[in-house]
Amino acid sequence: MWLKQTNENKVADHGKSSKVSDFNRISDDPDRNLTRHEDNEADGSLKESMAHRANQLEKKKLQLKTKVLNLEKQQLKWKRRSWKQELKLDKMRLGNKCLKLGNECIAMQLKEKMSLESV
Repeated sequence: MWLKQTNENKVADHGKSSKVSDFNRISDDPDRNLTRHEDNEADGSLKESMAHRANQLEKKKLQLKTKVLNLEKQQLKWKRRSWKQELKLDKMRLGNKCLKLGNECIAMQLKEKMSLESV
């Protein structure tokens, strides 16, 4: 009997048709109303937890960006120090080369002097 009633009684609700008995059954059933309230709370808590998770991820993203920037800064310092050390080594190499050339020059002068003395 109840099924027959629900199929026959329809009410227009803002252009949508719904069954009168369904409306009565929903509004009369307190457990059903609690379930809807709990669903709304669950949706709210889900949204809240998703927002919290999004904030956590954003914070983690910023921490990682900070770490990357610090590593890049450290790398630049290392490159600058390495460049300075390489420059210092190049100066020392040039100094050594200059000293060797000076020694060769002195050696040639001595040979020339010795050859002139022996004549």
